[in-house]
Amino acid sequence: MDAEMITDPEPLDVSLAGKVAFVAGGAGAIGSAIARSLSLRGAKIVIADVSPQLDEVWKKIENETGFGGQALRVDLTQEAEIESAFEKTVSEFGQLDIMVHAAGIYHRKPLLELTSDEWDLTQNINMRSFFLCTKYAVSKMMTTGDGRIIGITSGMGVAGKPRSAAYCASKAAMIVFAQSVALELARTSITINLIGPGITDTPLMRNANTEDEIQASLSRDGRPLGSPENVVGPVLYLLSETTKSVTGTTVWMRSPI
Repeated sequence: MDAEMITDPEPLDVSLAGKVAFVAGGAGAIGSAIARSLSLRGAKIVIADVSPQLDEVWKKIENETGFGGQALRVDLTQEAEIESAFEKTVSEFGQLDIMVHAAGIYHRKPLLELTSDEWDLTQNINMRSFFLCTKYAVSKMMTTGDGRIIGITSGMGVAGKPRSAAYCASKAAMIVFAQSVALELARTSITINLIGPGITDTPLMRNANTEDEIQASLSRDGRPLGSPENVVGPVLYLLSETTKSVTGTTVWMRSPI
């Protein structure tokens, strides 16, 4: 085929004008980078978080982008609060097109020092909240039968890491959960996919690793430390028309093994 006849059906820098996006964990490093990017592309953004930085993050996004939305103080371990947040989103903006789950916590401890409370909190924030946000997002998206769901997982859900059992288990669960839900939604146009960013420069990562461990990981990968903004590209890829039939997958930004 003549190269001049090949056309890209849609550039990666997609327009999200008229879309409504819910970002769980939107005040965190990766969540706020994603929320800002979606807002810059025209979407109405709802960020749900309990972070003390929630209002500050939202004001910065609102001032910088101007497309509007709202910040909701939501405890993502509480089902009633999550359900209410999705109700408020649709009540205020009339629809829900995108749900991104970027909430996460990482207790790094040896197995014999890991408490059951720390285990439960990790599962609740990383996996249970993803389940609940997906459940209530799908319930809203089913009115049109269309929507995109994206979660942030980790290569540690494929290849474990010492002193990280709770985190690894939660991220592994996200992967199989997304595959199962994708099959359940196969007859709709609602897709669910994950992104595995690899080692990324966030407070969560730095609090869980020493500088020597970070450098060892980077040396093994042969790549520089990723930034939260690097995750935006794969998110846009999964929101583009080009990938409207892609579902149940994980986009790995670095090899998980």
